[in-house]
Amino acid sequence: MLKNESIGNPESAQAVLEGVAPKNEPIGDALSIRGQLSMLGWRSFNAWAKAHGYKSRLVIHAVNAWGQRTDRAPHGGISRAVMRDLRQTIAQRVGPEDLKPTA
Repeated sequence: MLKNESIGNPESAQAVLEGVAPKNEPIGDALSIRGQLSMLGWRSFNAWAKAHGYKSRLVIHAVNAWGQRTDRAPHGGISRAVMRDLRQTIAQRVGPEDLKPTA
């Protein structure tokens, strides 16, 4: 999203300030999201899911079901959380080395 596009939409403007993609904008299909994560250093959806405390199959399902939807937010709370975390990871350019190890 370009910064000029967010001028007329207050939600988009707030999202740009917070470093997160707006909720009503699609983040892409599974292949494009996987590519964006790969560019950030994530080896797979599984690696991203484990680092964020999700099951990999749940992440894949949420991305397939909600990655390109613009008409509504995910119905389930876990799917909403997965999509929120994916948006934050991509928008804030968080790679695996940026996360603190949990030990």
